[in-house]
Amino acid sequence: MPLALGAEPGDIFWIGRRQLHVVSIGGSARITLRRDDGQTFTVRRDTATEVFPDVFIYTGPWQRASRARLVFDAPQTILIRRAGW
Repeated sequence: MPLALGAEPGDIFWIGRRQLHVVSIGGSARITLRRDDGQTFTVRRDTATEVFPDVFIYTGPWQRASRARLVFDAPQTILIRRAGW
């Protein structure tokens, strides 16, 4: 089952021992992310993007009262969490 987490520019997520930074949010269906090695990705609602081996991300449904959402699809053995939590 995929994991959906709210996202704002500046947020950092840990994917295992690697970091993923939210660079920008372009509307409800496009979020730009930067890996800890500097590689950038633009994730969209219609296509899952592989940001690490076996870790795919796409944008989730936009809710007017909440923030943008990232949906992570990865093996359960990979710990995914927001930095600072």
